[in-house]
Amino acid sequence: MPLNISIKDKSFARSFSQNVEAIMELIGPHMERWRSLQVEQAALEDIRLLLAHLKNHSLPMLGRLWLEERYRGFRDLDGRNRSPKWESSELFAFKTPRLQNLELVGIVADFDSPLHHNLYTLYLEDEYFYLLEPQAAKDIIYRLLQQSPRLKQLQIHKCQSNAIIEHQNPPLHPPIIGESLNHSSLVDLTLNLARGVCDTIIPSVKLLAFRSFYSGRKSVVTISSWHLPLLAQTSAFPSLRRIDLSGHPNDPLYSIHLPAVLATLESLEELGMVQFDMTQVANALPTLGYSCPQLREVTIYQCTGVDLDQVRSLVETRIRADGMSELHKIRIFGGIDDAFPELKDKAKWVREHVEHFILLTEEDWNDDNSFQIIASHVCRRWRWFVLDMPDLWSQIHFHLLELRLSIEKYATWIQRSKDVPLDISIKGEPVKTSGAQNVEAIMTLIAPHMERWRSLQVEQVVSEDIRLLLAYLKSHNLPQLKHLRLKEWDNGLRDLGGRARSPEWESPGLFAFHTPQLQNLELVGIVADFDSPLYHNLYTLYLEDEHFHPLEPEAAKDIIHRLLQQSPHLKQLLIKDPRVRVTTVQRNPPPRSPIIEKPLKHSSLVDLTLNLREAVHDAILPSLKLPALRSLYSRRKSAITISSWHLPLLARTSPFPSLKRIDLSGLPNDLQYNIYLPAVLATLESLEELGLEQFDMSQVANALLTLGRSCPQLRELMIYQCTGVDLDQVRSLVDTRIRADGISELRKIRIFGGVDDAFPGLKDNEKWIRARVEHFVLFTEADWNEYV
Repeated sequence: MPLNISIKDKSFARSFSQNVEAIMELIGPHMERWRSLQVEQAALEDIRLLLAHLKNHSLPMLGRLWLEERYRGFRDLDGRNRSPKWESSELFAFKTPRLQNLELVGIVADFDSPLHHNLYTLYLEDEYFYLLEPQAAKDIIYRLLQQSPRLKQLQIHKCQSNAIIEHQNPPLHPPIIGESLNHSSLVDLTLNLARGVCDTIIPSVKLLAFRSFYSGRKSVVTISSWHLPLLAQTSAFPSLRRIDLSGHPNDPLYSIHLPAVLATLESLEELGMVQFDMTQVANALPTLGYSCPQLREVTIYQCTGVDLDQVRSLVETRIRADGMSELHKIRIFGGIDDAFPELKDKAKWVREHVEHFILLTEEDWNDDNSFQIIASHVCRRWRWFVLDMPDLWSQIHFHLLELRLSIEKYATWIQRSKDVPLDISIKGEPVKTSGAQNVEAIMTLIAPHMERWRSLQVEQVVSEDIRLLLAYLKSHNLPQLKHLRLKEWDNGLRDLGGRARSPEWESPGLFAFHTPQLQNLELVGIVADFDSPLYHNLYTLYLEDEHFHPLEPEAAKDIIHRLLQQSPHLKQLLIKDPRVRVTTVQRNPPPRSPIIEKPLKHSSLVDLTLNLREAVHDAILPSLKLPALRSLYSRRKSAITISSWHLPLLARTSPFPSLKRIDLSGLPNDLQYNIYLPAVLATLESLEELGLEQFDMSQVANALLTLGRSCPQLRELMIYQCTGVDLDQVRSLVDTRIRADGISELRKIRIFGGVDDAFPGLKDNEKWIRARVEHFVLFTEADWNEYV
């Protein structure tokens, strides 16, 4: 029977090359039966090794080959310089006479290789294509098409960056119409390449069976207007089902060919027209009345000068004409003046004759709150429902990017919201000189409805405008306000761009308003008086400002204590100093052990994030007892690393019994604190993930053995840059947890360094552990030194 073979590796295990050898010894004698070979997420070296085993062999039944390199074609990741030179024909020196489907990811074979001959589907992905000049890319695609005359699907992806929407200026001269390559079988083509490459390829091919043309960023490639003359003359894609054509409003030289192009697209079902000045191509829509006989959907996107009379005429013509499908969907996004004569009556007629009709006039399109507008324009019944649902109109979003605030429009929204709670968002740029005026206009509109405010979110607004807004709230009561977010433009960093800004936000007068139901508070770039009622009885609190940077550790500790005492039901607390940067340093322990004082107990806090200096962490952590705490985060990784000089305190007080993840860091040359590690592990009853860093494991030899019967929920263990790691103890730990009742088995173990390559029984222990642990990664000391 034919064999379907799959080899997959997600880990960084160094033994994968040995596994390849073992696999090939097993399956190599059966090459004549291979029907498919799929290798995923393997290292470059291992794929080369596998290909070397196939050299000079014949795979007579192989119909599908899929080779995927671990980094999917990205080079120089993690500091590892990896050679992109895959073009040697010796790598693919094997015969595949029946190969039909080929997928190479992170691998580029010689494009003249027999591997590319007589394929049905071909998928190539590598940053190799990112560096190619347009003409070179065109030549490669020519060769691939010529070598596989029956090719149905071709996909080529660069992986260096995502495609972006950009408006290009047309070339100085029209494209030269040369001899194009004809291919009669290609049905689907995907080119996730640079725009210049696509512009070179499109005029150079004639694809008679071509039905779909995709790109990396959207479901269809947008063909720019300067290709229109060529498409009109050659009718290059007569079978295409969907196309987007993009115009250039200031250059009619190419756009005038749009009607002629539409007349050639006999199989088209979906048409998109983007950024055309429709007054320059006035006969394009009338042309659609008698061309594109299978057309069902038309989208007109960000065009100008759209004539609704022509849209109505188009619909009516296709209804009356024989052999023409009726339009089922028309979408117009902008381009129609709100003062267009008889706009509502004409839109009503189209809506009655087209199953799905969406019309956003120019004013509607510029409105950021567009869902309600779109829904209310679908049909009369929808409009009745939408206008009668106040919850749909309860989210009021003001954006100060607007040159002129449409206060009347927002007033209409508030009126339609009736008496339901309001969610208000204000967002803008500081460079707008009208910012303060806009704040005054907004507050004049929404202040009478303060009793309905459920949330207030102010983002990217300069400090002066936030002060102005807070002044309006002075002495007022916001009885329903539950969520308050104030985010200053510079995210709490002062003196940016030469603008000196006062950090003195602590005046109680700034927040002199009542919020009896406030639950969630976020202040970025703003520091209220820490005794303010604003901080009372919260559920979540997020504070970010450089105010925290100069604070002495004891002062920061006192602030956190006050915040916790004022909100006994607080679930989440995040305090961030934006000036703190990621640094990984080995610190010396304090000259004496931390003094064990009576810690502050808080029974509700579940998540604590401290993005502060390490000295502040060292002051805060010993001073808290948090029985419900499940996660303890820092700025640089998903868990704060607790240094070893806290271990005596953790062992005695068990301050975090519910913690799900913890990283503990040792001092290899100081046994004074490290010896408490086993006692600490015995207190962490809810722990699921444990990291041990820089311990000398020979000093805490019973720590791993302790884990055999402690931390009953533990599933993941990472040992990072430790020394003296004993693989016998790791094996014993795994075995004990498998046998013990009420103890979860370990699913993931990662060891980065610390295991001597000469360790007795290294290979046997590794094999034993790998057979019983779902994910096992082992870097011996030599492996780790090579990696870093």
